[in-house]
Amino acid sequence: MKEKLSPRLEKYVGAAAFACGIAWFWDFLASLYFPGETALNLTLLSALVYLEAAFLSAFGLTRKMRTRQIHVGIRVGLGTWMTNMVFRLIVFELNEALWGMVIYFFGFMIGGFLGGLFARAFHRPDTSGKS
Repeated sequence: MKEKLSPRLEKYVGAAAFACGIAWFWDFLASLYFPGETALNLTLLSALVYLEAAFLSAFGLTRKMRTRQIHVGIRVGLGTWMTNMVFRLIVFELNEALWGMVIYFFGFMIGGFLGGLFARAFHRPDTSGKS
């Protein structure tokens, strides 16, 4: 029987929505507690939150897959970034929406990659020699 190589579209959409939900919740909290701040510290903290959001969603999607975990994790990161950018372009003005595009991109892509990498590590065969 042929094994499925990749999840279906609704799984990708669900993972992207989960990661975007975490990112949007963080953006909401940051706007409450740090209004008008664009400091480097807040930007780096935000990048870590975006990385974590993509990591959790990519790992959640790929943890039971046998192959192609990293490929799917990167797809989750890219889908999350695209979903987030569409939302920001609808809600905010163009210059405000594009301000954090690079931070979002790298945070989501690295998080998706790491989520797939960790899922792949769970499926690595046991090489300790124990039987």
